[in-house]
Amino acid sequence: MQGPRSKQDKSQLRIEVAKETLILLLKSLPIGFYFNVYGFGSRYEPFFHRSVKYTQRTMDKAQRRVKLMRADLRGMEILTPLRNICHPGPSIPGLPSRLFVFLYGEVTDTFSVIKEVQINCLRHRYNENVISG
Repeated sequence: MQGPRSKQDKSQLRIEVAKETLILLLKSLPIGFYFNVYGFGSRYEPFFHRSVKYTQRTMDKAQRRVKLMRADLRGMEILTPLRNICHPGPSIPGLPSRLFVFLYGEVTDTFSVIKEVQINCLRHRYNENVISG
């Protein structure tokens, strides 16, 4: 019989599921598609300084970064990164913007996050995927 898992074990298991999902998403992007990945918690950081064209090289680099991700950014503050990523609008003029959100824990201030998505839904196409356990 296995004992209860610690909160840290559950958090790491959740991020492993999110990482697998993100790698699957990256592999399914079409060549030439522009993308970026942001890790977030109590702070956030992009993988690239700006959106990059999807090539084998950029996919390999992103995949390596995803594999190194850990639940170490503390917290689940998504509102500030969401606002900064979405404003002033799409990063590549003339190209549509699509935002995928993968979460592995509870979001702080859920109401404000939903409101932000509603405000920006006309400028961006959102695909929200909440991963929790």
